[in-house]
Amino acid sequence: MHIICLQENLKQALNITEKIIGRNLTLPILNNILLSIENNKLKISSTNLEIGINHWVSGKIQKKFPDLYIKNTILRNVQRPNELVELVKAGFSYINLDRDLMRDTQTLLKIKEAKEYCIKKYNRDIKVSILANEGCWGNCVVQDEHFQYNSSRSDFSTPTYFMTNLSKYTCPKWELEDNAFELKKANMPPWRDDWVEMHEKYGIDVFKMHGREHIPRMFESMSIIRKFAKGYDIVSDNFEEYIKPLSDRWTKFWPEKDRKLISHSNDYGYFNLKAKCNWKFAIEN
Repeated sequence: MHIICLQENLKQALNITEKIIGRNLTLPILNNILLSIENNKLKISSTNLEIGINHWVSGKIQKKFPDLYIKNTILRNVQRPNELVELVKAGFSYINLDRDLMRDTQTLLKIKEAKEYCIKKYNRDIKVSILANEGCWGNCVVQDEHFQYNSSRSDFSTPTYFMTNLSKYTCPKWELEDNAFELKKANMPPWRDDWVEMHEKYGIDVFKMHGREHIPRMFESMSIIRKFAKGYDIVSDNFEEYIKPLSDRWTKFWPEKDRKLISHSNDYGYFNLKAKCNWKFAIEN
């Protein structure tokens, strides 16, 4: 068996499992740790015949499962090409990027070059993914805490962060108080051409869609996939909901005579603005 995994993950697993190992002269085998493969992961086990400990470590189990992909957690916030290279060297073949990068095309191009470099150097198929419709603000200061909360629950039948009262002090509150909430989301744009460009030009292999733990969002993701497959120009269901009422949201910033100068284009993808106003202030408020 040949496995590649992060040293820190292996060290943590060994520290946990060796806690119940003692010097056993009667049964020397109990002084050892068992390594095995289970559910495509490295399983590290120990026992003293009274209690047992099992710990699983993700890694590249190359000989037994040559086509197995090990992905990094989204909490790693991969934002730079060198981070991708280091993860590939550690054995990962499926790299999640920080979703904020969907607005940073120059960095995406550099990461694409790093991916192509790793494919040639290590002769492995490397995939790069990005969150497409998570719904979070760009550069959200508490996103990592939310993901950590969801990932560290001991009982996965319990509600996720956004279904608890804790969340009412962040996202739902911001959504009610900020008129530009929809515009600040780091989601993929609603136009199909942008998704195609992200894949073909900027090297995104996989778009991670929301919905594993939230049924309405799952239907939203399925709708996007269906519209994309059918060739729709606009793939987001909620696109018109926040594009059409833009003038209504910002009327408090403009005199009534200037409001009449706003006109929407036919497909509501853009709107023509002839009025003079503080654009940045209007968007942020």
